[in-house]
Amino acid sequence: MIPDHIKEQVKSTADIVEVVSDHVKLKRSGNGFTGLCPFHNEKSPSFHVSPHLGIYKCFGCGESGDVFSFVMKMDGVSFIDAIRQLGQRFDVDVPEEERPEQDEQYKLKEGIFHALAFAGKYFHNQLMKSPQGQQALSYLEERGMLRGTIRSYGLGYAPDRFDGLINAAKEASINEEYLHEAGLIKYSRNGESAFDAFRHRLMFPIFNAAGRVIGFGGRVLAGADGKTPKNVAKYINTSQTKVYNKSEVLYGIHAAKNEIRKHSEVILVEGYTDVLSMHQAEVKNVVATSGTALTTEQLKILHRYTENLLMIYDADQAGQNAMSRGVELALSEGLNVRLLKLPEGEDPDSFIQKQKKQGFLEFKDAHALDFVSFSIKKARDAKQWEDPIHKKNTVATILSSIARIPDEITRETYIQRLSELANLGTRALFEELNVQLMSHARDVERNRKADQRTDLRNYQQSQSQKDQNKVDVKKESGQNSRSAKSDESEISTQSFQDGPPEYFKDDAYPSGNWPEDDSFRGNGNHDDSFQSFQNAKKNETVKSKPSFDTKKRPAYERGLLRLMLHHMHPMVEYIGSQCNEEHFEDADYRLLFADLIHRYHEGDPISVSVYMEREEPYPALVGEIVFDRYSTSDRVKEKLGKKIDRDGNPYRTAKGELRSLKIHYLDRVKTQLQNEYSTAKSQKDKKDWQEKLLEVSRLRLQFETQNLDDLFPNPEDI
Repeated sequence: MIPDHIKEQVKSTADIVEVVSDHVKLKRSGNGFTGLCPFHNEKSPSFHVSPHLGIYKCFGCGESGDVFSFVMKMDGVSFIDAIRQLGQRFDVDVPEEERPEQDEQYKLKEGIFHALAFAGKYFHNQLMKSPQGQQALSYLEERGMLRGTIRSYGLGYAPDRFDGLINAAKEASINEEYLHEAGLIKYSRNGESAFDAFRHRLMFPIFNAAGRVIGFGGRVLAGADGKTPKNVAKYINTSQTKVYNKSEVLYGIHAAKNEIRKHSEVILVEGYTDVLSMHQAEVKNVVATSGTALTTEQLKILHRYTENLLMIYDADQAGQNAMSRGVELALSEGLNVRLLKLPEGEDPDSFIQKQKKQGFLEFKDAHALDFVSFSIKKARDAKQWEDPIHKKNTVATILSSIARIPDEITRETYIQRLSELANLGTRALFEELNVQLMSHARDVERNRKADQRTDLRNYQQSQSQKDQNKVDVKKESGQNSRSAKSDESEISTQSFQDGPPEYFKDDAYPSGNWPEDDSFRGNGNHDDSFQSFQNAKKNETVKSKPSFDTKKRPAYERGLLRLMLHHMHPMVEYIGSQCNEEHFEDADYRLLFADLIHRYHEGDPISVSVYMEREEPYPALVGEIVFDRYSTSDRVKEKLGKKIDRDGNPYRTAKGELRSLKIHYLDRVKTQLQNEYSTAKSQKDKKDWQEKLLEVSRLRLQFETQNLDDLFPNPEDI
């Protein structure tokens, strides 16, 4: 095991803002940062990062945690690997350990990564050291690639053999299964013999944002006769694997991500050599789609780093068509899109090598256009703009693109721009835009319903399979067919057709369970209440994260828990002496309160970081409480000229929150008693309920009118 003090050293050294910024474009907000959540699709930022506490929290989907959990989720690594990865990044020595047995899927993915890393070194060595690789090396040097660039990006050469990589991997004891799962080898039709997937090709390793090899692109090379083989694809990429999904891959993102943030712009090109040449010329905020059509997934990745996209595709017709197709997707993602057409016969690779960095930047500043201006210029250059029919079609195409933009103000800005350039009235343009918006909305709704139907079918099939598996297990364990049939019937009735199951119900005040006076005043037995709580939890069959789409949770409950988390054992002792878990209306907050009390009695540590490393739902709950989504931000208070002194006297704050807690608790009890009174059948029962109602009303008035210091003692008096 890695020692605890090493874990803490890594955690305290790692900059969570820097780590999260690898995947999310963050903006400062008060004492923290906000951005679009990387765990779900959203248009408005609900993802928060606190550098002071070292945690993150999304109020949209509920994901939360610390720097370790973020790396685990984003990079798909284990806890130990996250520690090692961060230790290496932030120069903390993490000792080696004997790794515990891991699950099969994890071992398979790590095996794939290991095979890919080995292949990358093998191909690079073949390029730099073998006689056969000299042809590929000469080709690169003729294209202007420097040795430093070749080494930095790990370029390589796959020998013209069917067993080059396979034999090298066997000598290095690389499992053949991992080579196959990584897309590095293939099997013959009869499945008896394996052969290398890449042969006599220039190899471009493809890295993920964390810098791990996830696949390769291979460019065909000329044969011994100096001719390129016919009927052979110029480029082939790794097939889809457990670590490589071409629709989510951007070549060069590992080297460009920080430069993209720095320049607040990403330059999107088509090919590997475009990226390499531009990076070599010190224009490093560049990535490529690697020869595939631009996808929504790729654009979402780019949106994590910037809102500004410059598309530079080849000047040929194919390149221009690909750029046009990508514009609508980029606009739909909410990106600010500009386009740059290079001189005829040029691509980014050739252009940057001729013009160098300064020449490229000057050309970019002079010729990059927004998509409206670009579309009209393209029509003018083709001599089509003056033709009424072609002009109408061009305007319709532009309006269709504008309709994809999610922000209304941005749409209006582009309409104004189109009106100026096309010399058309805005009224007609807005009317046509509304038609396009309605058409687009119908398409979105149609696709949404189709997706819902697909999801429903998949869910039903999945549930059917799960139910059948359960029945099969019963049969295999020796039960007779009648018993199995009974089990199957039982499973099929576990639906929500008759309302939610018992474990979803929150009946905090069952009939007749009248709390004693001490329960208002907070002198309840916390050990007993926690034990009953724990016993109830043992009987639950489902454990879920707290819901973040429900009504707003009680602020006073959240305030008490925040004080307990921030001020730890002394505050837990104080608040715990004045209330118990029954006072909490929110079930999730009640759970956390009970756990805090239990940890206090057991002498266990209490802190935000402790809970961020616990099982769910604690990280999500604590993240919500610490970030306090519903409180007025410090920045807003500053603008309003208010003094920011949230917990100048934390025990005074606690007393105020306790008063609110007791009042709302008594209101719930009063409602329950009124229901009991209205259903009482005898006069004696009515009288009993009436007396209890009067007592509750008296207590409520007392909490509402008395001074806080009269209601609650000071901590030194406990």
